[in-house]
Amino acid sequence: MNTHQYALILPGLSLLLLTSCSSYNGGIQPLSPPPSTLFMMNNDRPPVKTDSLQPTLTWKSLGMTESKYDLVIYTGIARGQNALMGQRGYYIPGIEAYYKEGIDGCSHHVEKPLEPKTVYVWSVRTRNGSSIGQWAKYEVQAIGESWNNLWWDFRTPN
Repeated sequence: MNTHQYALILPGLSLLLLTSCSSYNGGIQPLSPPPSTLFMMNNDRPPVKTDSLQPTLTWKSLGMTESKYDLVIYTGIARGQNALMGQRGYYIPGIEAYYKEGIDGCSHHVEKPLEPKTVYVWSVRTRNGSSIGQWAKYEVQAIGESWNNLWWDFRTPN
């Protein structure tokens, strides 16, 4: 389990430290763009912004030896509105925007340009012959909130 601490500034109040814990299932952890674990008061949880409409997505295997991967990218639909905190908690898959099967190694440069200023969610699964793994997801726990089975998100540039 990875633990990160982030500082949040509340309007007109003092500094608040937020500890969030992320854990991954599916045997894969994203490296770039990483999933956002920063939760801001009175704002949406901001997905990491990429610098290209054709980003290179990278990940690492957590102890597995499969040599091929499948990658899928969907448009992201905001969910988990927290009225008390005024934020969206996470994004779920919408419309499939990109799919690539049988990738060698732990990175892939998206071959088709994605739409600008759009939130996408993505995941990777292992492929070893006819054996296909589950799509990798993660969960976050922070300040009494818990989000499970999340897809990794990012936002494309303007």
